Amino acid sequence: MIMVVEQNQCARDSLSELLGDRGHRVVQAADVIEAIQRLEENVGLELILLDLEIPASVRVLEHARRMAPDVIVFGMSRHDDFPEAVESVHGVFRKPLVFQELYRAICSAGMRADRCNP
Repeated sequence: MIMVVEQNQCARDSLSELLGDRGHRVVQAADVIEAIQRLEENVGLELILLDLEIPASVRVLEHARRMAPDVIVFGMSRHDDFPEAVESVHGVFRKPLVFQELYRAICSAGMRADRCNP
């Protein structure tokens, strides 16, 4: 299961659809509050794609580390200045995303092989 935390609805829907087309179960969140709710509701979350441009996005990362310490987190941003706590993400991808590059990283980061169809 993958959570897409993205404030832009079009980008969130597109990314979720691309992941869903590859057989992944995707949950979405538009902001920090919704992301924290989804974390609490969805046990078994394997990966989070986190929009680092969302105000207080670091709170999502901190909450994820407490609730699901093994979850893989990738950041996404148009900018190079990231919050300090983001040092613990597995990588940061530049927006606009190149889906094939992102998906290759997702597969390399430890997603279960039966869920990763590059």
